[in-house]
Amino acid sequence: MLKMSPQKSKDTLKKFGEDVAYTFKGLYKTSDIIEILYNLSLIIPIVLGLVLIAFIIESNVSKIISIFALVLTLFPLIYQSHIKKISHYRILANKYKDVYDEIYLRYNKNNFEISDLQTRISELREQTSEYSINCLAKYWVDKKINKEMNLDWLK
Repeated sequence: MLKMSPQKSKDTLKKFGEDVAYTFKGLYKTSDIIEILYNLSLIIPIVLGLVLIAFIIESNVSKIISIFALVLTLFPLIYQSHIKKISHYRILANKYKDVYDEIYLRYNKNNFEISDLQTRISELREQTSEYSINCLAKYWVDKKINKEMNLDWLK
């Protein structure tokens, strides 16, 4: 196997760290978004039902509200497979976090050995292939990652 210079290994380790950090956060944010949408699809119909019960509303408006509530209650049924994936997203995110912590530890100890990390990251990538990070989660990560994680060592 080709041996890398210490500087190149250090740069590669930093690149892995950044990639793993963003993937870790992206998986968590995606699971959070799915959970929020699921909860909203349950809460909003209840609130709308209470509004319809509590207030006398013109019949056309109440029909529209009822249809909207009905459609929202269908989302958890239609997207049940996504809802089941919430825990899998978080389990994968924790695995990425463990790799990130290992990378950070090695970086601080000036241990720039990366061959085993490449294998672990490749294995995680295979596991992650079924769990995409959605656009909203990517945006959320870009806005929050520096507040939630110390990434100064990557610069």
